[in-house]
Amino acid sequence: MRKFFLATLVASLIAGFLASFLNVSQISGKSMEPTLHDKQLIILSRNAGNLERADIVFYHPLTRDQKDVDNSQVFVGRIVALPHEQYRVQKGSVYLKTESTYKLIEEYLPQNTTTPNTVSDYWFPLQESQYLVWGDNRASIQNNNSPEHVVSRGQIFGKLVWKF
Repeated sequence: MRKFFLATLVASLIAGFLASFLNVSQISGKSMEPTLHDKQLIILSRNAGNLERADIVFYHPLTRDQKDVDNSQVFVGRIVALPHEQYRVQKGSVYLKTESTYKLIEEYLPQNTTTPNTVSDYWFPLQESQYLVWGDNRASIQNNNSPEHVVSRGQIFGKLVWKF
């Protein structure tokens, strides 16, 4: 009986520890297809930690007036550009500029995927702690230069760990 109690206690402590860092959730919508699908179960880390290009992150969008974070909504997207970079879309491809300019190779997208070009020949700068976040379903992007796609570090609360 004592071994059972001890095993139950250890299992409960481990589960509680993991639950404080991980969250099981369900994808809602098609913005991340073909990588993630509507109603697909995923595990996300509640601590996003260091963010890198191509990370899939979960964040709270800004309110319509762009002044406050709307904690009642959760969006998911992939980090395309990092703080202090500039980006633009030209002929369906994403270009980044830091000290040099280069075409972004997005190996996580299916071949022949193009990104809609809503504004051409303009470089959009990202400030300190700002990330460009888009869904993998690029055809669903209405305006790739919309402020809703520029996400501050403070809005990001999780990162994809595992998908089922």
